[in-house]
Amino acid sequence: EVESIFGEAMVVQFFVMAWVICMTMYKIVGLSIYSAEFVSMAVYLGCMLAQLFIYCYFGTQLKVESELVNQSIYCCDWMKLSPRFRKQLLVMMQFCDRPIAPRTAYVIPMSLDTYIAVLRSSYTLFTFLNR
Repeated sequence: EVESIFGEAMVVQFFVMAWVICMTMYKIVGLSIYSAEFVSMAVYLGCMLAQLFIYCYFGTQLKVESELVNQSIYCCDWMKLSPRFRKQLLVMMQFCDRPIAPRTAYVIPMSLDTYIAVLRSSYTLFTFLNR
């Protein structure tokens, strides 16, 4: 349900951030290192990178933690429980078998791999514009 609410907006945000990161790097290249504008643009670039990193990092963390739910259920002291409760745990393990992996627009996973892909595409566009 969360993906249906934020999915389309997040995919647009990812593409816009890739473009903004590229344009900011393009602007920084032409500035003097000792200028106030360089510092301002460098801080802005850092904020854009941090914002994108937060989305991707916590998407990865959610996936990793959701993969550990089955292990946690199995490692509990389930042998001492009633047969009825054991069956309920088995059903719960089947529901938790697929990890939760948030995606943008149901396609692009919010993960650190996506973060690297956005940075690579930004850099590719930057090198294309810089020639």
